[in-house]
Amino acid sequence: MDEWDGEFATMPTTPRIGGRPIPDLTRIPERLWQEVLLPLTHAERRAAAFDIALGARMHAAIALTESMPPGFSLAAARKSIKEGTTVPAPRPLEGPVRPQVNIRLDANHHERLLTAAELLGQKPTQLARMLVVNGVNRIFADQARLAVGRADDDGG
Repeated sequence: MDEWDGEFATMPTTPRIGGRPIPDLTRIPERLWQEVLLPLTHAERRAAAFDIALGARMHAAIALTESMPPGFSLAAARKSIKEGTTVPAPRPLEGPVRPQVNIRLDANHHERLLTAAELLGQKPTQLARMLVVNGVNRIFADQARLAVGRADDDGG
C-alpha cells in the first residue's frame, strides 16, 4: 500500500483505543510521524508506535513517542481553565477590509477544535484565529532569536 504524503487525502488510521482511530504509522512516512502523533494522548501515541507491522521502524516510533512533550490531557486543559490560564488573544479586527484564510481539517482535527473551543468558552473560528495568529507570531519571534544568535556569532 502507498504511503500517505500528508496532503489532501485523509490520514490513514486504525481503530484502537475505545474505537477511536489513531494514525497508522505503517502507511505514514517517518518525517510526518511527530506531526500526526503530537495531538494525541500518551496512550494513543504508544498504541500507534507499538505496531508489529512497523518491523524495525517500531523502535524509532517508540523512541519518538518517548521524546515528545506530554500528550493532550482533558484533565490538564480543565485544570488550566479553572486556574485562570489564558490563551493570548489577538486584537479585534479593525477596518472594513478583512482578509480571510480558509483551511480544511479532517474529522478528528475538527472535533478536537470544537472540544478545545468549548473548553475555552470560544467559538471554533475564534480559537482557530487565535491559534493561527499566535503561531505566526511564534515563527517571527523564533526567527528574530535566530537572527540575534547569528549576529552574536559574527561578533555583531
